[in-house]
Amino acid sequence: MADQAPATFTATENNTYTGACLCGSITLRLSLPYDLYARPQGHICHCNNCRKTSSAAAGAAVIMLPTSQIELSDPDKKLKTYNDTSSKSGRTVPRSFCGACGSAVGCVPTDMLPELSVVALGLFVKMPEPVFECFVKRREAWVKPTVEEAKQYEYVDEIGGYMGSVLAGEGYGV
Repeated sequence: MADQAPATFTATENNTYTGACLCGSITLRLSLPYDLYARPQGHICHCNNCRKTSSAAAGAAVIMLPTSQIELSDPDKKLKTYNDTSSKSGRTVPRSFCGACGSAVGCVPTDMLPELSVVALGLFVKMPEPVFECFVKRREAWVKPTVEEAKQYEYVDEIGGYMGSVLAGEGYGV
């Protein structure tokens, strides 16, 4: 059944989380030094480009992680990347996806900072509560905020305060 994920796609006792694209061709295994669901982690991006790639009105749910904490498996070579040169930040964003089923994978790793990756949380059976939202001026008026106003940012450059703890492998540090 499509709505029931295999038990192997849940967390283990050592904070290892496995997710996959819709067809199962691409899997990501996250090995984290913390429980992904014990506190808010990840964020929602409301920029037009993330919304288009996720096809979600509420924006793309993603998490930034050190690339070293991610193991990507693509035995059938289905991973494709579109280099988005029209991002609001002015940076090229390598948007990876499964070429077979179209599921967004994220930016694994990012071009601007190879030691950092952005993973699409839709690959996992469960999503953590987000820490913040960015590009909130582009959020649809009928979409309710998921975080307090102090953690709603207009631009991605405003989230720099989270980078140190993310790169240190500590999550978003909340």
